[in-house]
Amino acid sequence: MALRKPAKNNKIKEDIYTTSKKAFYERGFLDVTLKEVAEQLGIPASLITYYFKTRDNLVSCIFDDFLKSIRNRIESYANLNISSILFQQILTSYIYYDIVLSDENNTRFFKEILLRKNDSYQYYSPASDESCKAIAHEFGLTITQVEYEIFAQMQSSAKTAFFRHYFTNDMGLDILQIVMFLEGSSARQIGIDGKVVNDYLMRTHAVIRDIDYSDLKFLV
Repeated sequence: MALRKPAKNNKIKEDIYTTSKKAFYERGFLDVTLKEVAEQLGIPASLITYYFKTRDNLVSCIFDDFLKSIRNRIESYANLNISSILFQQILTSYIYYDIVLSDENNTRFFKEILLRKNDSYQYYSPASDESCKAIAHEFGLTITQVEYEIFAQMQSSAKTAFFRHYFTNDMGLDILQIVMFLEGSSARQIGIDGKVVNDYLMRTHAVIRDIDYSDLKFLV
């Protein structure tokens, strides 16, 4: 049986995590190094690599935890009749982008990551592999693993290109328009009827007003 880490070690990991998020929020992704975080905490840099391996792994943890907090919040509103996995995904994306893009420090962090050369949006997307497969299953669509991998790569490339264009041009899109483009095109591409997708997208504007997510944070 594996031994549990002492509580003190768990606290160090949490301190690294919260201090890194605060630094990313205040200074962006590009200007923060793990060595600087270690110096701020007064710990060896090796402790950060022990817990998180790399800065990119730490960033992935931030995105994963953020996404989980949104999904948990949506699940707590069972009274709103949002049992459809596709509709849950659309609502998740709306909240995700609303929080990230409505705060300039969150936006800077997100932008700096996506504008990196050869970076892939799939690691920072509100649509996980599991949710995409579940949506296909919900609508009785048969997609082989090979087809899914091709689809996922195409979607990742398309969404990366979209945000790189979004951040370098004044597109004037609101959050719902962004979600309509990203989630709507993805759903249609795997064969979901366009009318169904449009109905959920139109319902989003009304339902989102009944979900309180004002306390959810991306970085701080």
